[in-house]
Amino acid sequence: MTTETPSIASAESAPPNAPTGLRDIALRLIALLDQEIAALRAHQVDELDEISDRKNQMLLEISRLGRDLDDGAPDSALRPMLDQLREKLAENLSLLELNIGAVRDVADILASAIREAESDGTYSTPTARRGA
Repeated sequence: MTTETPSIASAESAPPNAPTGLRDIALRLIALLDQEIAALRAHQVDELDEISDRKNQMLLEISRLGRDLDDGAPDSALRPMLDQLREKLAENLSLLELNIGAVRDVADILASAIREAESDGTYSTPTARRGA
């Protein structure tokens, strides 16, 4: 297994109630990304549907909150958390791309095997001539 980077936020520090601001959502999203990263590394695909639903809910919360935020620079105390969130998102993207690539490879192998099994050889190149 890989060693985890020390985290500014953890599931324990995330507030249990509905978010009241960007900081709360960022804490919860970091904790959720940690869960998804761990599930992807452990190949626990059964957890990914629930995690995806929770990420969609957080996206909705961020969208709603974004309407109320001004366009100024984020609070300097929030910057390290947003940087960590950016790093977690990049790591998550990398793992998702890796898993999607693996699924694509397996699907290509299965499709090729199905084509070969269904083929009667009518349109394939003959490998040997008979009777010549």
